[in-house]
Amino acid sequence: MTKQSLMEEALSEQMKERAEMERKLHKLSKTMDHLERAKREEERPLIEEAHRKRLQDDEKFYKEQQEVMFQLQLALRAVYISIYELLES
Repeated sequence: MTKQSLMEEALSEQMKERAEMERKLHKLSKTMDHLERAKREEERPLIEEAHRKRLQDDEKFYKEQQEVMFQLQLALRAVYISIYELLES
């Protein structure tokens, strides 16, 4: 065997190994895609439930804040009326 043929054989072997690694990488990539999709499908209902709960909590907080503001406005109105009555007399 000559030096040239040994180099060609080594290069050929490296190219085969690289092609095999690329096939394995592609297969692994597909597997990871499938696993990631399955994970998202499992998590989706949990995320949607958390979102619904947050919306409910936000709505409850909003209603509570509206009630607080209403009570403050009533108290302020009472103060204004008493000031008005004091000024009128």
